[in-house]
Amino acid sequence: MIDRVTPAVTAIVFGVLLAVLLFVPFVAREYRWRGDIGVGRLVVVLGFVVHCWALMTYTLLPLPEVSPGFCATDEYAPQLVPLHFLDDVRAASWGAGALVRDQMVGQALLNVALFVPLGMFVRHLFRFGRFGTIAVGFGASLLIESTQLTGVWFLYPCAYRLFDVDDLLMNTAGAAFGLLLTPVLELVGGKPPERPLTPRRVTPGRRLLGMACDAAAVTLTGAALHGAAVAVLVLTTGASPSVALPEPARAVLNAWLPGALVLLVPTLIGSGGTLGQRAVLLRPALPDGALPGKARLLIRLLFGSGQYVLLIGFADLGPGELNRVAAGFIAGTAIAVWCTANHRGLSAWLTGLSIMDTRMPRSKFRHRKGDPFTPGETILVGSLPTFEPGGRDLRDLVDPRGVGAHRRPDS
Repeated sequence: MIDRVTPAVTAIVFGVLLAVLLFVPFVAREYRWRGDIGVGRLVVVLGFVVHCWALMTYTLLPLPEVSPGFCATDEYAPQLVPLHFLDDVRAASWGAGALVRDQMVGQALLNVALFVPLGMFVRHLFRFGRFGTIAVGFGASLLIESTQLTGVWFLYPCAYRLFDVDDLLMNTAGAAFGLLLTPVLELVGGKPPERPLTPRRVTPGRRLLGMACDAAAVTLTGAALHGAAVAVLVLTTGASPSVALPEPARAVLNAWLPGALVLLVPTLIGSGGTLGQRAVLLRPALPDGALPGKARLLIRLLFGSGQYVLLIGFADLGPGELNRVAAGFIAGTAIAVWCTANHRGLSAWLTGLSIMDTRMPRSKFRHRKGDPFTPGETILVGSLPTFEPGGRDLRDLVDPRGVGAHRRPDS
C-alpha cells in the first residue's frame, strides 16, 4: 500500500508546485489563445501536470540505495520478447478469479490504465490527431523505459527497473484507448472558442484572477530574490543556508522590490495595467476609454495592490500585526470587486477609473496627458455606473471639468 501511495503523494506535491510556478504564464497564454479561462480548464490542466509527474514517480520511485553488491543483486536484464506476458498468463491457473489475481495480468492492465489519461490530455489540450496522440504515448513510454534501462541515464551503475517491451505495447495501447475518452474532458474543460480576440465582459472572477496573478508574481519574485541573496551570502561568507537576512533586506527583497517590478513598472508603461491585469487582458481606463495619466495610475496603485505590498514590507520591519492588516485589506479589496459598478474595485472607484478589456478597439484612444485628478470630484464621479460600449455614460452629464466629459469613440 505504501508503494502505491508514496508515488501518488509525490506527484501531487510536485505537480501543485509546478502549477504555481507556471500559473501566471499559463493564465496569460490561455487568455490570448482561448479568449478566457474557466475553473474546468484549470482543473484539467492541473490534472495533466500531476499526471505527468505520476508517470515519473510510479515508474522510477522508490530510488534504491546503492550498496557494494548492488548490481549483483538488483540488476534487471531487459525483456525484449513482445507479448511475453501472455505466456505467463497461460502458465497460470485458469478461471476468472485466477486471472484477476494473476500478477502479470494486473501489471499489464496497470500499464494500460497509467497511459489512458495521457491520451486524453494530449488530444484535448494540444489538439493532436489520432496518430500524433498515439505517437506521444509511445514516445513517453520509450523515454520511461530507456530511463529504466540506463539506470536513470547512468546515475546508477546498472538498471534497477525492468525494461520490458510489453510495457511499451501496453502503454501505447492505453494512450490509444484514451482517445475514445477525450469527450469526457471536453465536458469539464470546454472547447476552444472560435473568436479568442473578441472582447469579453469584465466579471468578478476575471478581476480576482488578475489579482491572484499579481499576488503570485510578487510572491514568487520575492522568493527568488530572497533565495538568491541567501545563496550569495552562503557562498561569500560561508554562512549556514538557514541564515536569516536583516529585516530591511527582507522587506526590500520579499515585498518592495518585487512590487516595483511586478506592479509599478508595468503601471508606468503601455496600457497602465499591472502584470496580473495584463495577463487577463484588462487595463484601467477613463470613462471614455482613454488611457489615464501617470499620476492617476500611481494613485490608483497606491490605493490598490501597492498598498498591500507596502504593508507586508513594513510587517518585516516592525510589528507582525501588519500582516493581519494586509490580509484584511486584501479581503476588503476582493469584496469591493463584487460591490462596485462594473466590478472596477476600490482603487479604480476612488480614482474615477473603469476597467476594460484590452481587446476593445483602441484606434481612437489616446493617452490623456492633461488628465486632471481631484480626489473629491472623482470619488463622486467614479461612483456613477458605466454602461456597455455604445450606451450613455452618466458621468458625462455631471463632470464639467473634463474627468468624464468625453464622449465614447462610438457615440
